[in-house]
Amino acid sequence: MSSPRTSLEEWAVLSAVAEEGSFARAGVKLSRSQSSISYMLTKLQERLGVELLQIEGRRSVLTAEGRVLLGMAREILIDAHRLEAVARHLSAGWEAEVRLLVDGVFPTNLLLQALSRFRAEVPHTQLRIEERASDSVDRALSGEADIVVSADESHRNIGEPLMQRHFVAVSHPAHALQTLGRPIQDRDLSDHTQIVTTDTDSLFLKQDERANRTPQWTVQNIHTSIAAVVQGLGFAWMPQHVVQPLVDQGKLRLLQLPQGNRRPVQVYMRFTNPELAGPATRTLGTMLRDAAAAAGGARRTKG
Repeated sequence: MSSPRTSLEEWAVLSAVAEEGSFARAGVKLSRSQSSISYMLTKLQERLGVELLQIEGRRSVLTAEGRVLLGMAREILIDAHRLEAVARHLSAGWEAEVRLLVDGVFPTNLLLQALSRFRAEVPHTQLRIEERASDSVDRALSGEADIVVSADESHRNIGEPLMQRHFVAVSHPAHALQTLGRPIQDRDLSDHTQIVTTDTDSLFLKQDERANRTPQWTVQNIHTSIAAVVQGLGFAWMPQHVVQPLVDQGKLRLLQLPQGNRRPVQVYMRFTNPELAGPATRTLGTMLRDAAAAAGGARRTKG
């Protein structure tokens, strides 16, 4: 590919002349002599073979061709300024990309609050967000994430508590477990399917041996789990903040299980390599922490 015959500097000079209406005023704006601006634009027009400026009264104005070409050139100038801004950002030690791994227990509205702040304050760092964390520890250790937000209890001693969430047991109102006419017993669960998701199954199956005797369907995400339960295909433990609207609408109903129908879950945040975490990573961590604190703080569950 051959090099361009024109330069960004020449197009920037033409833009200044178009904005100021004269070579003299453009020279003042750019700290250049009028003669140097005239010479540069004369050469630019010669190389292009197109008249870019014309005199109307006492003003220098763009020709029709000049308006088209400068319009295209201004887009290139904006990109060049953006490139230089990103370079300054990176040279100051800010990361080019931050990778966030977050599971569905952390409320989406709080995540978006943090991401909105991050975009406004750190616009030149890219974000890669993955909303699944059933294997967050192994993946974090393998270097696939810079920050992990997870309710995985293996983070208890290596992460900081962000906030406490609650899971509730729910089913369709017409599910057989809702129509027993008596308190639900452990043996009743073995006759019905429990819907679990890959990002939350470890929260309850490990702590509740009775669940291991219950038929299970494992799905990839909470949206599929909700759809299955709404259709009456099974019961599930789900984040209360996610399913409460469906409970209020009568599409789901809380189950009175022998072990209770509401369980607290602690959400943790972990920098996977704190010693090497750059300013963008730490800034995002602060924003996630602030969003969680504004929604009720970071109580650690007992246990």
